Amino acid sequence: MSHSIKDIEKWKKEYPLLNFIWKTYDDFDNDIGNDQNKNNYSTVCGYFINPWKGEKEKHENFCMKLIRNLGHYSDNKDSLLYKNDRCMNLNNWAYNSMKKYSIPEKTLTSCFDDYKFIVGSRRQTPKCFYYEYDKTYAEPRNIIMLNILASNIDIFKQILEGEIDSVHCSCQKFIVDVVNIYKYMKKTYCSNDTVKINQNTCQQLASFEVSYKFLYNYEAVRAKIPFLEYEKDVNLLGCESGESLRGTESSETYPKKTPAETPLAPKLNENNDSNNPMSPTVSTALGTVAGASSLLALLYKVNANIHLNV
Repeated sequence: MSHSIKDIEKWKKEYPLLNFIWKTYDDFDNDIGNDQNKNNYSTVCGYFINPWKGEKEKHENFCMKLIRNLGHYSDNKDSLLYKNDRCMNLNNWAYNSMKKYSIPEKTLTSCFDDYKFIVGSRRQTPKCFYYEYDKTYAEPRNIIMLNILASNIDIFKQILEGEIDSVHCSCQKFIVDVVNIYKYMKKTYCSNDTVKINQNTCQQLASFEVSYKFLYNYEAVRAKIPFLEYEKDVNLLGCESGESLRGTESSETYPKKTPAETPLAPKLNENNDSNNPMSPTVSTALGTVAGASSLLALLYKVNANIHLNV
C-alpha cells in the first residue's frame, strides 16, 4: 500500500530537529529569480518540456531549478564536487517535487542526462546520478525516511548522549517512528518469498540495519531507542508526560495490528487536497514549534562539530 507524499510536510512540523535537512530541500526549491544563468536554464528546459501538451508553464519552473541545482551551468565549478549526501538530498527533493506537481519522470531523467553529458564533455566524471525510486523500491517515501536516519547517525548519537530537552525528546520520537517504518517494510516486503521480488528494497533495509545497529551498540544510547528485532519499551522519562514509547507498530504513527497480524501500512495522511502541499522541498514556512529556535541552534552546533572533526 502506497502513501501520500504529502505526509512529509507533517514530519517537517513534527520533527524540527531535522531542520538542517528541510532547509537543504527548501534551498533547492528557491526561486530562480534573477539568476544570471536563467536564460541557459530556460533554453535547456525548452528541449524537455512539450508546450503542445500544456506542460511548459506548469513544469518549466521546476526544470530550471533542477538544472540550476545540478550545477553544470554554474560559474562556480565547486558545485560539481558532489558529496553523497548532497546527491541523495537532491534526488529526494526532485522525487518529492515530481510527486507533488505531477511532473513527468522524463523531465527529471532528461535533466540528469544533460548534466552527465555536459560534465563528461569537460572530461570530468559525473558525481551524481538519478535515483529511479519508483522503479527501484517499494514505497520510496519510506525508503527516503530510513535514509535520513541512516545518513545522519552521528548527529542523532550526539543528541541522544546529551541532556534531555525538547531536541532530545523529538529525536527519540523520530527514531521510534522510523523503526516502525522499517518493521512495517520488512514484514510487508522482505518476509519469506517476498524477498526475491523486492530485492532492492530488502537490500536497502539491510543497509539501514547496519547503520542502526552502529547507533544501538552505544551503551549511552541503547536504552533510549528501540531494538530492531523485538519489542522493547523506550525510556522517554523527562519527555512530555514522562511516558515511554514502544518500538512497535502500536505507536501513534501506526495503526494497531489486526487479530490476524496482517501487516498494515503506517497511519499516514492520504488526503490528496492540492491545497495541502506536503513535499519537504517546497519553500513553506515551517509550523511554529515551541523552542524551535533553540532546536536549530543546537542542531547547527552539532552539525558544525561533526564537520570540524572530519
